[in-house]
Amino acid sequence: MNIKKVFCILIALTIMFVPIELVHAEEITIFRVSTSEQFVDAVKQINEGDDNAEYVIEMLNDIEVTTSTSPGANLSLEFKKGTTTIYGNNHSLKGKLHSFGLIWASGNSVVNLGSEDQPEKSKLIIEPASSFRLPELLGISGSATVNVYYGVVFQNNSTIDRPGGAIYVENGTLNMYGGIIRNCTDAYTGWGGAVYSSSKFTMYGGTIENNVVGEKGLEGFGGGVCNLGTFTMKGGVIQNNKAESPNKEGFGGGVCNLGTFIMEGGVIQNNTSSTAADDVFSQNKTKITVAANKDKGFGTLTSTKEQISGWFEDGNNENSNRWDVNNYCVEIAAEDASKETVIALKAAHGAKKEITVTFNTNSGVWTDTTDKFSQNEDSTYSETLNLGEKAIAPTNPTKTAYTFLGWFTQNDTAYDFDSEVNENITLYAKWAKNMEPLNTVPTINASDKTLTVGDKFDPLKDVTASDKEDGDITEKVEVLSNDVDTSKAGTYTVIYKVTDSKGASSTKTITVTVKAKDTQNPTTDDSKKPSATDTDRKPASTDKQTTSNSPKTGDSTNMTTWLALMFVSLGLLAGVFTVRKSRKSR
Repeated sequence: MNIKKVFCILIALTIMFVPIELVHAEEITIFRVSTSEQFVDAVKQINEGDDNAEYVIEMLNDIEVTTSTSPGANLSLEFKKGTTTIYGNNHSLKGKLHSFGLIWASGNSVVNLGSEDQPEKSKLIIEPASSFRLPELLGISGSATVNVYYGVVFQNNSTIDRPGGAIYVENGTLNMYGGIIRNCTDAYTGWGGAVYSSSKFTMYGGTIENNVVGEKGLEGFGGGVCNLGTFTMKGGVIQNNKAESPNKEGFGGGVCNLGTFIMEGGVIQNNTSSTAADDVFSQNKTKITVAANKDKGFGTLTSTKEQISGWFEDGNNENSNRWDVNNYCVEIAAEDASKETVIALKAAHGAKKEITVTFNTNSGVWTDTTDKFSQNEDSTYSETLNLGEKAIAPTNPTKTAYTFLGWFTQNDTAYDFDSEVNENITLYAKWAKNMEPLNTVPTINASDKTLTVGDKFDPLKDVTASDKEDGDITEKVEVLSNDVDTSKAGTYTVIYKVTDSKGASSTKTITVTVKAKDTQNPTTDDSKKPSATDTDRKPASTDKQTTSNSPKTGDSTNMTTWLALMFVSLGLLAGVFTVRKSRKSR
C-alpha cells in the first residue's frame, strides 16, 4: 500500500478517536470540536448537564454533520437544556442527514449563534451539504430561545416536510440581532420562504433576502416571513424575496401575516408576489408605524430606479388593482395600514412629477453648453427633474468686472445642490464687483503764448494730453473756452479739458498775450542838422538844459550840518584825552 495513503488513514483514525477537548473556565464549559462526532458528543454532554449550565462550542474546522443526537426525532443537533454559545470561527456547519433538521432548540434551552461582542468568532455558515435538502436549518420548539448574531448565515436550503425554508419556529422565541438568511425555498408547504413562525419572532437587525415560497405549484405565503404568531420588526431589512407560483396564488413577497405583525423599524422593500402585496400582506392584526421613505432607510425601487416614498395599495381593493406607476398609485399612510382587516402594501412611489429649476444669471453670460439645460424666452435657463431628484449645477456664468459667488434662492440663501428638489424653484446668480486699481488723472500739456496783433491762433496747436492707463489721448482734448481776439492787443485765456476711458478728467488754463505792432522812429536827414556855428548862435536854453556849479540850497544846508558835526566830534575827543591825562597824574 502507498505510504502516503497509510499515513492519511492513520491521521483520520487519530482524529476520529481523539476525545473531545474540554475546558472549564469560570463555570463555563468550552468544547472545541473538529468533527461531526465531536460536535454530536458535545451536544449530548450538554443535554446531560444542569439546566442552568453555560457552554461554549468552538468550531476548529468545517464540519458536515453525519450523526445525530436524536435519531428518532430526525434531528441532527438537538439542544434540550442549558445555555450554549456556538462560535463558527469562520467555518461552515453542513447537514448531511437526509430529512434531519440540522440545529434544533427544545425544552428550556438557549442557543446563541455567535455573540454581540465577538463578531469575528461568530462567523458561521449554516447550510445543507451538497445535494442534500433538510426540513430546516434551524428549528425551535417548547420554550427554547435562539439568538442569531452578526456573522451567521443561513443559506441554500430547499425545505421538505416542514414550513420555513431556513427556520421553523413551532414554539419558543427567535431573536434576530444580525446575520443573513438567503437563497432558501419552501417549495412544498408554501409557508415562509425563509422563516415560518407560529410563536414569537423579533427582528432587531440582519437581512432576509432572495428567498422564495410557492414556486413548485402551491400557493405561496410570505416569501421572506410567514407569521402565524407575533412578529415584531424593530430593524433589519427584508428584500428581494418572492411569493409566487406558476399556477397558484402568491401573497406577501416580503411578509405574510396571519397573526400579529408590528413594524416599529427596519425596511421591507423590492419584494414581489404573483397575486397581491409585493411587500406586506396581512389578514389579521397589523400595526405599522414606519413611513416608507428615504429618511427611514428605504432605497430605490428596483423596477423603476426611483426613490421609494411611501406605502401604496397593491392588490387589496375591489378590482384587485396592483400598484402601477403609470396607472394606479394609491398611497396609504402608515396609520391607515394598521388594521385588523386585509391589507396589501408595496413600498413604492407615486407617479413621476416633473420639477423645473430655473437659473437667472442676473445680467451674466450663460456658459454651460451641455444639453441638460434649455433656454427660455426671458433669457433664463431651465433644468427639468423628477420629484425628489437633485439639481445639477451648471457651468459658472461670467460677467465682466465681477466674480461669481454662486447660485442663490430668492431669499438670498446659497443653494445646496445636494438637496432633493420637491417643488419648482428659481435660482439667481450672485455677483461681487472686482476691486479696481485707482485711476490716474490725465495730464494736459499746454503753455502760455505771446502773439502780435494780426497773428493767426489755433488753440489746439502744440497741445497734447497723456494718461497713465490709456497712454496718448491728445485726440480727446477739448476747448472749454477761448476768448482770444488777435485783432487787438490784450491778455486772454484758453481753458482745455480732457477725459480718459475711466471717466477721470482734468482741465488746464493758459494765458495768451496779444501785443500791438512795434511803431518805427522817423529817419533824420543829416543835411538838415544844425551846424556848430548855428548852435553857438542860438540863445541860451531853458533852465532844464542849463547847468551850473553853484550849489543848490539843499547843498548849502548839508555842508553847514557836516561842519557843525565835525567841531562837536573834535571837542568830545579833546575832552576824553584830558580826562585820561588827569587820571594818570594821580
